Amino acid sequence: MGEMPQRKLVGREAEVGRLKNLLDDALAGRGHIVFISGEAGIGKTRLVDELVSYAREMGVLTVQGKCLYREGTDPYLPFTDALREASAKLAAPESDGEAMPLTFSTGMGAAKDLGPMGVAALAEGSGERGAPDTTVLDLAGELRRIDIGRERDRMYETVSSMMLEIARRRPLLLFFDDLHWADNATLQLLGYVVRSIRGARVLLVAAYRPEEVSPYRGQPHPLTEAMVRINREGISATISLRRLDPRETRHLLSIILNRSDFPEGFVEKVFRQTEGNPYFLEEVVKSLVDRGIINPRDSLWHQKVDMTSLAIPSSVRAAITQRIGRLGPAAARTLQNSSVLGQEFDFWVLAAISDLSEDDLVEALERLIHAGLLLEDTAGEQERYRFSYTMIREVAYENLSRTKRRLLHRKAAEAVERLHRDRRDEVIFSLAYHFSMAGDLPKSAEYFAIAGRKALQSFAPDEAARYFRKSLEALEKLEASPRNLKLEVEVLVSLGNVLYTTGEWDEALDCFSEVITLGEETGDEGLRALSHLRLGEIQEKRSEWAQAAESLGRALELYDRLKDVSGQANVHRARMTMFWRQGEYEKALEEGTKGLLLLDKTGDKYITGMTLITLGAVYYDTGDFGKSRQYYEEGLALAREIGDPLETARALGSLGNLEMRDGRLDAALGLFERSISAAKSSGNARQVGYALASAGECLARMGDLEKAMEYLDRSITIFEKLDERVMIGSIMMLRGIIYRNNEEWEMARKCFTESTRIVEELEMPYVLGEHLLEFGITASMQGDRKEARRLLTRALRTFEAIGAKKYVEKARSELRRLDESDWEEEKAE
Repeated sequence: MGEMPQRKLVGREAEVGRLKNLLDDALAGRGHIVFISGEAGIGKTRLVDELVSYAREMGVLTVQGKCLYREGTDPYLPFTDALREASAKLAAPESDGEAMPLTFSTGMGAAKDLGPMGVAALAEGSGERGAPDTTVLDLAGELRRIDIGRERDRMYETVSSMMLEIARRRPLLLFFDDLHWADNATLQLLGYVVRSIRGARVLLVAAYRPEEVSPYRGQPHPLTEAMVRINREGISATISLRRLDPRETRHLLSIILNRSDFPEGFVEKVFRQTEGNPYFLEEVVKSLVDRGIINPRDSLWHQKVDMTSLAIPSSVRAAITQRIGRLGPAAARTLQNSSVLGQEFDFWVLAAISDLSEDDLVEALERLIHAGLLLEDTAGEQERYRFSYTMIREVAYENLSRTKRRLLHRKAAEAVERLHRDRRDEVIFSLAYHFSMAGDLPKSAEYFAIAGRKALQSFAPDEAARYFRKSLEALEKLEASPRNLKLEVEVLVSLGNVLYTTGEWDEALDCFSEVITLGEETGDEGLRALSHLRLGEIQEKRSEWAQAAESLGRALELYDRLKDVSGQANVHRARMTMFWRQGEYEKALEEGTKGLLLLDKTGDKYITGMTLITLGAVYYDTGDFGKSRQYYEEGLALAREIGDPLETARALGSLGNLEMRDGRLDAALGLFERSISAAKSSGNARQVGYALASAGECLARMGDLEKAMEYLDRSITIFEKLDERVMIGSIMMLRGIIYRNNEEWEMARKCFTESTRIVEELEMPYVLGEHLLEFGITASMQGDRKEARRLLTRALRTFEAIGAKKYVEKARSELRRLDESDWEEEKAE
């Protein structure tokens, strides 16, 4: 049996164990046959190689019979090859057993003198169609009359006797590969042999591809029928090999490349391309090595690899192309047409772009399913199909000329548009894609804009941004017109809103700035007002107070001119947030009150919910925790009513802060975890960062410092991307608290020094006071009372200046504790 490079199997431990158990049974005189089922490249032969290694250690004779893909091969070829190999091995001088120079013709009686036509007659007679006797030409050229049934049975018995004699001398493992290609005669002989090995030291292993044995035109595959007969003997087993999952794919890659650290997205992209097929995976890696993209000798290759370089290896491409070439022109053309429609597709769309009749198309699809290249979706009511592997679709698609692709995409787009005339929103993504690939810029721009809006409705902001960008790309290539300009402004606003939500603020600022410029041409003051509002909100979050005040002022002027009450209320909400973060609580409450009065007229629940939650935050910072909880809960109720995950996350996190303040840490952590989940579903990176930071603080208070630091690390990564310095400083402060609790004083003071430096630059007195307070407590715990008094005094004065009464009391309490400590020390002296 041919050797494969030996490497640790991944994801096949249970299957190896089962095969070894079956071989152990055979060694004890309990013969078996085991069928190994799995698609091409899944690792059937590699699994058997593992068994062969084990068998040889146990002194088992291992031989192989291979079935070939072509008509006209010698009948019984797998058996003749296997028995010749066994005979040669037993006759070899190094063999421990006695010589056994057997040949396949030994004991075949009349059949041994027959020519090819005679043996073929025996093979033909092995099925139900065989005649009781016939006349054939023997090797000497003479016509002879033979009893096919008797000679066939004699030959079968001879083969069985040979195998049993071999097994008497040495235990026998016989492997038949690619049994799906076996001729009927071989399958009939296999069924006969199985009946004779029940009490013998024989294990038969047969591998086949399930995609090759599916029924075709209503007729079962010969192997399927043979397996039904064999299973009746009660000594058969079946092992079905599945594809590797992502974890097993990572494990296999780590073995092949001898490392476990991979570039971000590397394993995921390899898995998506190979879909867990070990052969495809190994070929992809070999291709990357051969092309110099991966250099195993370079310990830093994983830092340099270009993720865009993952491509289908030529070996895999050749194998797939060869499979497609065996199908015939109609099936191959149908596969290429299908590749234009995507990984999954609808029969009627395929029919619309095909030049085949419906009957011929169905026949072509059946051939493709039979070949394992396509799968039929039997779960749904629609007639849908999908490619069995992404790579198959990619190879079929790449074999199309550029012009052919464009024409097919045009046909597909028009077919989808026509077939879904009354429900285009259901296929909007498909329409956008096909019109884009067809080069229809106007429809591409229009449908991508609609696709972006639909993605937003599904809370998929990343996909929405991608579609909006594609719409803008198409618009840039079109001639200027009032219609195109209007669509461009609308798409820019939509994209800016998405980027604002996901925290990609630099690009969002560019979008809104461009809308303000283009809005002067279109005269759309509503979009200009919204753009000024969004500019102000981003500037406020970056603590750019002067710019934020100016942008929000311009937004309010425009909304006043338009008499847009909801817009006015929204600006007052944004100004409330700006004053709150600056510690100007009276101004913040004034803006919030104005906003709520306006919202009473409009009934806008979305803006009302945001306003209520921010009012809760203002009251929290001023120490009125009762009102704070009231507003948080009202805001949460509204957010849930309208299904807004972002404001739900804000309210849950805010209520978690109240629970944490009151010492109910388990309840607080539960709220923070729910806030993280809601924030993720909204796609708002900033809110995810807030929730992670709050959960990290809570975990630190609970004593789980390692997990707390993990949450804070994830949070600060988000805020560094956003350049939100106040949160970077706050997380540095929380890290300082963790180091303080671990009595790692040097690291704690470094964190507090850095956090205080950051927030001092931001002109946010409440936040500065909080940092000074925690820094002072740290200095006091370390025993540096002079520094502690300086920091705590600064914190007290800061809180007094902004009227944060509860925090004034907390700072005074820490100062009294210092005084008592000084008095105790003086008394002791």
